[in-house]
Amino acid sequence: MAYTKITVSDELLHTSLPDDPYLHSLLYAYFPTALREEFAEQIEHHPLRREITTTVLVNDTVNTGGTTYLHRLREETGASLEEIVRAQTAARAIFRSAPVWDAVEALDNQVEAEVQTRIRLHSRRLVERGTRWLLNNRPQPLQLAETVEFFAERVEQVWAQLTKLLRGADLEWWQMIYDELTGAGVPDELATRVAGFSSAFPALDIVSVADRMGKDPLDVAEVYYDLADRLRITQLMDRIIELPRADRWQSMARASIREDLYAAHAALTADVLAVGNGTSTPEQRFTAWEQRNQAILGRARTTLEEIQGSDSFDLANLSVAMRTMRTLLRTHS
Repeated sequence: MAYTKITVSDELLHTSLPDDPYLHSLLYAYFPTALREEFAEQIEHHPLRREITTTVLVNDTVNTGGTTYLHRLREETGASLEEIVRAQTAARAIFRSAPVWDAVEALDNQVEAEVQTRIRLHSRRLVERGTRWLLNNRPQPLQLAETVEFFAERVEQVWAQLTKLLRGADLEWWQMIYDELTGAGVPDELATRVAGFSSAFPALDIVSVADRMGKDPLDVAEVYYDLADRLRITQLMDRIIELPRADRWQSMARASIREDLYAAHAALTADVLAVGNGTSTPEQRFTAWEQRNQAILGRARTTLEEIQGSDSFDLANLSVAMRTMRTLLRTHS
């Protein structure tokens, strides 16, 4: 871990990232409160301000992502180190992971260590997915303040209503995680937050669709999660997640097909939203959309059901499933 941090810090010091105004708070956080209050101006002009900012940033990045995280994402995405750290910093802020880690730390000697580790890994997975999404869907290099401002509150708006928005398998998964955590002694507020990790990630797509179509994020979220249940997208995603990751190429293929499914889901959500009017319910919109695409939707469902009924899942049949999903996008009028 030490060598990873040294290497990453050295590379980031040669970029513009340590000078980003969004990171100024890291510089001040490095100093004790008494020094921050009395010597704010001196801290602002400290001769080692770039090195201090970089040290704090790299500590946060590696401690939450793991020692191989940055190397792995460079290989799998082709992004530069600066781009990855920018995206991960934004993802941590958007999904408000720091309060979760603080809450987990406060549970020392109150719950089993295995439970704390599990929550941290769930949080790490959410941030990594968010990092990949930001790398693939937002202009690079990422503008930190602008990106966090655009997404954070809207994502939180969706997250706060998850239990009302989720349907079918997604809601069952939320309830299962919540019950397991509260049963292990995790406080209700933290358990509620963690149970929503998997379902909160698509809020990035939901917010983007809402912005593009000029709609409220909650209206988009209703259609998004309704579609996940009706088209059994959640079950298909589960099959993709189960694919092996024995080497770099398998990991990249798995990530690619997963991201394709998220993108198709978001595009289908926009299609369904375009049907009906401002007072239409998700059910009414889907019914109208279904009637418009009845023939191709029937064939798509048959194919997807056959794949779901397979004894095993691999890139071959899951690639066919993705092609079927994309067919739905090409046929709307």
